[in-house]
Amino acid sequence: MRRLILLIGLVIAGLFLIVKPPWLLKAGRDSGALELAAPAGDQPTYINPSGETVLPNGRLITPEGVQVTVEPHPYGMALSPDGNLLVTANTGTWPFSLSIISALASNAPRVQQIPSDMRIFDPGKARDPLYSQRMGKPLPPSEPLDDPARIRREMNGGR
Repeated sequence: MRRLILLIGLVIAGLFLIVKPPWLLKAGRDSGALELAAPAGDQPTYINPSGETVLPNGRLITPEGVQVTVEPHPYGMALSPDGNLLVTANTGTWPFSLSIISALASNAPRVQQIPSDMRIFDPGKARDPLYSQRMGKPLPPSEPLDDPARIRREMNGGR
């Protein structure tokens, strides 16, 4: 008798799983369409120096500390051994430039761009290492590098 009850129970359970009643199909699932969205929603890309910034991919960031603005694409960086000077190689697509950020420990770091006016492009300078720099270059620890002409010479192998 027990075997018969167990067999009937197994048959009913098997039929139940094969037929799949409609209420079982939606169990544990949302009945609406799946919708994915960026955290910023429909907000456009925006840089807010004193708060939340919307990145091009829709993410939100709120940086901490002191922020400085450099030219686009700062892909390469070199920090001086004493930690007071940072040079970024702003590369990727033209315009190529260097950003020299000094007085890093202060509340107002100084930023100097090389060249200072990025809207001017002289094709005759195309061999200049500044126009072909692709990544950061280590800074020699021997002397201070606060002179833009000296940084340019270092990039050009000391010439």
